[in-house]
Amino acid sequence: MTKLGAWMQEKVFDQETDIKLWMIENADDHYEIDISRARRLLGWKPRHSLTATLPEMIRRLKADPTDWYKKNKLEPSAVAASAPELDQAAARLRRPLERSDDEVEVETERHRAATLWAPLTNVAIGLWLVAAPFTLGLFDPASAPIPPALGHEIASPETRDGRLGISEIVSGLAILSLALVGMRRRWRGLQWITASIGVWVMFAPLLFWTTSAGAYATDTLAGMLIVAFAVMVPPTPGISRRALAADDDRPLGWSYSPSLFTQRIPIIGLAFVGLFVSRYLALARDFVTGGVNFPWTLVASTLAGALLMITPLAFGTSPPLYFSDHVTGCLVIMVAVTAMAEVARAVRFLNIALGAWIALSPFILAGGAAASLANLAIGALLVGLSLPRGTRSAAHYGGWDRAIV
Repeated sequence: MTKLGAWMQEKVFDQETDIKLWMIENADDHYEIDISRARRLLGWKPRHSLTATLPEMIRRLKADPTDWYKKNKLEPSAVAASAPELDQAAARLRRPLERSDDEVEVETERHRAATLWAPLTNVAIGLWLVAAPFTLGLFDPASAPIPPALGHEIASPETRDGRLGISEIVSGLAILSLALVGMRRRWRGLQWITASIGVWVMFAPLLFWTTSAGAYATDTLAGMLIVAFAVMVPPTPGISRRALAADDDRPLGWSYSPSLFTQRIPIIGLAFVGLFVSRYLALARDFVTGGVNFPWTLVASTLAGALLMITPLAFGTSPPLYFSDHVTGCLVIMVAVTAMAEVARAVRFLNIALGAWIALSPFILAGGAAASLANLAIGALLVGLSLPRGTRSAAHYGGWDRAIV
């Protein structure tokens, strides 16, 4: 049984175990250690006694577990968050940091000098935005009239494209100027202003209702890159200069930094997918209301979910009840927003089960008297809000009409 358990822990669960497979086979073997012959023939005796040395080994281990593990070629991160280490870390934080202000200034300047390519890239993007309206023909006459959208009269294609062209020229000149000024000293305010102009560049084709697909794609890419090069390349605004100059950003007890770029790649990839999908959906003239409406019951359910997520601020909820409220609040919001789509309106019934759990959770998880009363009220309210179907639009969805209950 011991051998099977050790094999499972090591081979299946990929965990370190003090009991190795080869130890089990030799567990009942008996070895007597006798150095009398070496002492008699060679005159040899050990310089250290285990009984005399073991207390000193234990003392050093307790004094600095991380250093002891490191010197003995063990994994330091396994004990880096032990009580002695936490006490030592607290003591270090109470003392001034090892780096002086001059050293921090030099290191920060080194970071800035190594990333001057980012504002230079924004200068190039600004020049492209200035030239783009002429390249894409935004000031040229429209080849064919565009019908009105949603039955409302809108500006002519020439007017809309011309306004976008002017916006691109002004935005490009602003990006160019701010990037050049910011190269001398990466002022935090200039970086945020540059990023806000990048956001404007992304939204301008929507606000001006351009007829140019090229301008739409160009501004999406240019605005995204402007924001990235303005505030996402070190020295990043909002981060302490001492933090930027630090040698190591690994948390106590970690063998790697969770903020490494390789850890962020999956999130960045998902963000790109979400960005381009949302931009494509925004091309529809009825992208806000098509197949979706906002019954007051679902809006109220969404607000109830948000309230659950801030119960420590509103009602002083303490763990473990707060942990449950936070997760359940997220689920309530997800269910309510999903049910705003008419063909998915039946999804709201899931909030009945979530509401029942919210009302029962104070009797299972401790969290405070006021929090318990709040959970009872929110849970009962959520169950009631999840019963009505809400308003039904005049739209039809073929066989999916039967799913709207």
